[in-house]
Amino acid sequence: MQDVSISNDQPLNVSDHFAVQGAFTMPRLQYNTSSRTFVKQVHGRRSILTNPERAIDLHRNRFNIIKQRLLRNERFGHGSIHMLNPDAFLKITPTMSLIGRDNQDFLLFGMLTEPEHGKHFLEDETGRMELDLSNTNYRYGLFTLNAFVLVDGLYGDDHIFHVRDIEFPAAESRAMTESVFPHIDFLGLTKPLVDPQILQIEETANTDACIVFISEMDLQEPKTMRGLRLIFESFKDTRPPIAFVLMGNFTKQRLFGKPVRKRQYRDGFTMLADLINKFPVIAEESTFVLVPGAMDAREDAVHDDNTITPREKIPDNYTNRFRHRVRKAIFTTNPCRIRYCTQDIVVYREDLFSELWRNSIVRPRASEGESLAEHLVRTVLDQGTLCPLPQSVKPVYTEYEQALQLYPLPDVLVLADKVDAYGINYQETHCLNPGSFSKVRISWSTYYPATRTSENKSMRI
Repeated sequence: MQDVSISNDQPLNVSDHFAVQGAFTMPRLQYNTSSRTFVKQVHGRRSILTNPERAIDLHRNRFNIIKQRLLRNERFGHGSIHMLNPDAFLKITPTMSLIGRDNQDFLLFGMLTEPEHGKHFLEDETGRMELDLSNTNYRYGLFTLNAFVLVDGLYGDDHIFHVRDIEFPAAESRAMTESVFPHIDFLGLTKPLVDPQILQIEETANTDACIVFISEMDLQEPKTMRGLRLIFESFKDTRPPIAFVLMGNFTKQRLFGKPVRKRQYRDGFTMLADLINKFPVIAEESTFVLVPGAMDAREDAVHDDNTITPREKIPDNYTNRFRHRVRKAIFTTNPCRIRYCTQDIVVYREDLFSELWRNSIVRPRASEGESLAEHLVRTVLDQGTLCPLPQSVKPVYTEYEQALQLYPLPDVLVLADKVDAYGINYQETHCLNPGSFSKVRISWSTYYPATRTSENKSMRI
């Protein structure tokens, strides 16, 4: 959407400053350790098949991004106290430097791997070190292979590193990242011509502006339409939302090329369009963003098995009638980015918690007052990626891995999952999960950009 420059005395319509960015049009950036900045790369062919060198490049780029962020943390010497007392800050030791230094304590940083079944290693730019995790303490996190971690412990005379404590390198706030890289365009959207301060003022002033997030919408299920009707009716006497972000799965059945299922799938979007048009104000003013789930149709799937990420938008032949009937409709990829005024929002529909839990090396422990959702949120934001899993577990289009990166952190992160709804803050990022619209008690979330808060709602249909 093209932004139009305005003068200070003209009223600004915040609805005009809403744009969606798909996964396959994001710039591909690589961190250069020599120049200490990001360099734009050329996209190759979209493929999950890649040579070993390309896979190493992906891991090295993540390693370099996290390490430069980590070393900027005051725990590692950049705080004023540490500058006065250099012995006070933490020091990371390369794995190769441990040779010949038996029975000494060290702090290591690297990627968790399992080159031999049942044996876990830590790999960094100098080599790898076998780990003993049997007596490891940790406070939070879902530690999987390919995760980047800090480990503190003893290098034994058995040449194994005995880990006492393991943790993720803490995420860096968006404000800090932007102060370090002020001229890097991480998103690739057209810059607004409106003064950002004006956008900020209007964004804060529009306290009734909101975005509704709904996930797991089976369009063949009658209660889905009943629930949506009730939500639409709740805005009858108020300003309609800036947008409804509707996320799959839009069906519980894989299509598998079956004509009946394809017709039912297409008809589901038509029924949704008809329902929207029964509420003229919403149909005229709200944008509808539709994000696919794993069960939804895709363009090139042999069996309509959409397990590879990023996922393409739902093919046009299923959505033509919807797009003709709904004026402001955007079918996009999973994940996708949304920019609303000054805020960047990442939307990802994936049953991520169960995948991370299933592949965790050590199980998380929920302390009193700490939910499992916090483990998930801190894992994803600290790792700086939506998919901190090995390629063998979660296939990724390697040339578009940039779409999964969370650097800088977004203002809002929507992790749409089947687990219970939540809304929590971490490192100045508001993270929410709208829950499922297909359970006995349907659930959804409303986000208010003016206050950067969300409200989880539910009802029994």
